[in-house]
Amino acid sequence: MITLEISRRGFGYEAECVARLFYPGERIQIVELHREDLYVRVFGKEASQHPPAETPEPEQERLMCGMLYKLLCEATGKTPPWGMLTGIRPVRLVHPLLEQGMTDSGIARFLEQNYFTSPEKAELAIQTAKAEQAILAGNSTDAASLYVGIPFCPTRCLYCSFVSHAAAGAGKLIPEYVRLLCEELRVTAQVLQGRGLKLQTVYIGGGTPTVLSPPQLAQVMAAIRGHFDLSNLLEYTVEAGRADTVTPEILGVIREHGADRLSVNPQTMDDEVLSRIGRAHTVRQAVEAFHMASGMGFAVINMDLIAGLPGESPEGFLRGLDEIIRLSPGNITVHTLTVKRSSELRGREDAFEDDGVDFSPALTQARGSLGKAGYAPYYLYRQKATRGNLENTGYSKKGMECRYNIYMMGDNHTVMAAGAGGVTKICAGENRIERIFNYKYPYEYIARFDEIISRKEKAGKLL
Repeated sequence: MITLEISRRGFGYEAECVARLFYPGERIQIVELHREDLYVRVFGKEASQHPPAETPEPEQERLMCGMLYKLLCEATGKTPPWGMLTGIRPVRLVHPLLEQGMTDSGIARFLEQNYFTSPEKAELAIQTAKAEQAILAGNSTDAASLYVGIPFCPTRCLYCSFVSHAAAGAGKLIPEYVRLLCEELRVTAQVLQGRGLKLQTVYIGGGTPTVLSPPQLAQVMAAIRGHFDLSNLLEYTVEAGRADTVTPEILGVIREHGADRLSVNPQTMDDEVLSRIGRAHTVRQAVEAFHMASGMGFAVINMDLIAGLPGESPEGFLRGLDEIIRLSPGNITVHTLTVKRSSELRGREDAFEDDGVDFSPALTQARGSLGKAGYAPYYLYRQKATRGNLENTGYSKKGMECRYNIYMMGDNHTVMAAGAGGVTKICAGENRIERIFNYKYPYEYIARFDEIISRKEKAGKLL
């Protein structure tokens, strides 16, 4: 157990988050002391400051965490690439600085001096923020997006922490789930129309939406087309993440109902690693699925890779990325493995052993390779329990960015969610966000559907 002594009540959570950058699996005890100064003590080392009394609390917290960060860097010899930043969206720090007219070099210095961010990550955050700004410039207060969740997959991947169920075991729920989802979509459309909101993006995700049969997916997409006004739509995306679910019939349904963007996500281009993580398809199937979708006229295809998967070296990850780049999809999303509590991987030492390999150089090299091939970062987020405290970054060819991904990262665009595990995010005013949660699991969603509908009606009152 690691004991942190700090001198401010209410600063314990952020101090613990900073400590977990260095000791992700350790138990951390926070001891709050009664002192007038800012003070931290860990492993017998201490630091203190006496900021002016009028210093705002957020700034005091940053100063205290900065002292703790330096002590832990000295104790461990580690310097995390994102410095002491622990939040999901580091790019949010950059937006107000850009709006103030600060130069790129000034922003980089700010991030490095205040948060100890490495020059490379500071540059990545700045480049991503600029891409986001270009998309957000077209956002408006009467715009909204729709997320539709299909929480079923052919199999459950070892690293998966999403609310998804293997279709083999939960398949009997799918017909009733689809029927109720279509009803929720009808009510959601009424809410949007009643508030005069214009739908800009639709995203059908999961799970794996293409695990549905063609008639079932057609039923869902017909409900979207039948209930919503799509005349202002800028993009329509369907995840077909598992190559073993991609068929001409399912792609035909998707195209027929108006979706123009698709995700085909191999996660790795190594068959042995695919088998190890529980994905029942091959690299060849992923490549064939990409060519099939490309041949059917999808405007943009995204492909995901994950750095740090069990049994894959940095060199193997980079070879896989080169193969994806040669396919030339519109988007390439580079994730870093996150081992969450709800994933099977968390408790499987035979499946995953954190060997201490640093994937940071591989992500740096990946960014260079993608840049040379014409891809630029356009959205970015981080998660706890990610290898090396690294990031997930979406790269895009110019003009092919996924607006929905950017809208989800920000707090200035309403997203209505339908389906199990969906989270409706309502921008209800200046700096005020309301979130309304659907039940997580399909059986809950079905059994308590009346409550889902009442929550949708609540959402309408908040808009």
